[in-house]
Amino acid sequence: MTLKETTVATTIETLQKYLPEIDARMIDKIDIQSLIAIIKKYINMPRPIEGTPQSYPFYTVVDGKISRGGDPSIDVRLCYTADCLRGQTHGYDGAKICRLAFNAIEHYAYLPLTGFVFMIPATVEASAQADAGKAVLLVKEDIGIMVLKGVENMLWEIYNELPEGGLITDNLVKKKIVSMVKSALPPNAGKSSEVAPPIISSPHPQPAPGRETGALKQNSNKWWQFWKSR
Repeated sequence: MTLKETTVATTIETLQKYLPEIDARMIDKIDIQSLIAIIKKYINMPRPIEGTPQSYPFYTVVDGKISRGGDPSIDVRLCYTADCLRGQTHGYDGAKICRLAFNAIEHYAYLPLTGFVFMIPATVEASAQADAGKAVLLVKEDIGIMVLKGVENMLWEIYNELPEGGLITDNLVKKKIVSMVKSALPPNAGKSSEVAPPIISSPHPQPAPGRETGALKQNSNKWWQFWKSR
């Protein structure tokens, strides 16, 4: 098994663990390249905010830490709709508005499933480069910026979909991730003439037959710790 195949297997196993909303057998059929394309769309696209000039999320590294270029006229929307900011006031102070918006983006990026999903392009592509004998240098801050850009654009998309008075919540973010993963499933996923065997609930999801486990789970955890420790 190549490093890329191992990484893809780890990715699928982790998605099965954290997405009980989707049948594990369907996730097993996921088109990983389609999922990567969907994730990259969020990372690279302009902010999908209706009624505003086109702009892109901007992050940079200052003194070893990731900083964000904010815009109070835009960021104030997150201040009013991010559930994790309830009770926090900004007093129409531009700097505080931008700081609170960044806090909200970081909050949702730190959710284990969210951070893991937006790291998938980096982990899979780095594995493919290693298999090709190329030198691979993963910079923690670069991966962090990639995750934050994708999460910010995902939040703006959720913002556009909110009903009047609605809030962006952890649950809505989870639903968006579920939708992204479902979009990468083959059209006929889950449709079969065969009778599927019953799934036995277990506090610790079992891997697919023949799949390597221990090292893969450890590898997956390392990627998450890699992002969380930034």
